Amino acid sequence: MPIDAIRKVHNAVAGELTLGGDNLGLAFDRFVSKVDNPGNREHEIKDKVLEIFSGYKVSGHSELKKSYSYAFNQWKSAIKAQDHALSFDIVSLSKVIFGSGNASALEVGVHLNKPWGVPYISGSSIKGILASFLRKTGTMSLDSLDYVNIFGGNYDGKKYSGSIVFNDAWLYPDSDSWFERDIINVHYQKYYSGERFPDGMENPIPVQTLALSGGLSFFVSMQGPDYLLQYLKNVLSQTFMEIGAGAKTAVGYGRFTT
Repeated sequence: MPIDAIRKVHNAVAGELTLGGDNLGLAFDRFVSKVDNPGNREHEIKDKVLEIFSGYKVSGHSELKKSYSYAFNQWKSAIKAQDHALSFDIVSLSKVIFGSGNASALEVGVHLNKPWGVPYISGSSIKGILASFLRKTGTMSLDSLDYVNIFGGNYDGKKYSGSIVFNDAWLYPDSDSWFERDIINVHYQKYYSGERFPDGMENPIPVQTLALSGGLSFFVSMQGPDYLLQYLKNVLSQTFMEIGAGAKTAVGYGRFTT
């Protein structure tokens, strides 16, 4: 089949998703591709994305829930069967913004797994949260043996891989509603573009975005030496409660409890 014909088929399928299909990831990609089309207004496309995401109910998509629930339970069982693995649940106490730094034509960043288009917390994010907390609190330095043993890095002139595998955190399938509309205020746009100093004289520019709702439960898992896993769980629990994860943590976003 010619490439143009394949694209038309894909566009037709993705177009149906914007009208209430199952996979939010495909729907989002479909809208992003529309930004470059002549005659489309970016703000209208973005508003439609926010409307679909904030109004999405899993209960209205039984096939997605069935498929994702099966995969979730298989993953959870596989982790529980591992000898050197530790797993636990975390629950969001506030709204959470992940993916705000992702490049997007719509200025909306989200983390959605494949192939279901369900929100998740990436293992790299969990690793970064832990590593940053341990450095900032002075518990470990970047070039210390303990730090390199856990996260990897350079030690004594050599590069090493970390001994801990940080898996993606899966959202529990019983959550029905995931997203809420939110804003991120850009206070110093001209400063970020190199035009002036951040003197507090610019008007804040609200950027509409999406936040995960509070009350969502995630299945977190790590693999590695047993003596490190419980320690890292305790540190992660403290980090999620005191510092938070994602954007806008300074104003109370991204808090979790275990």
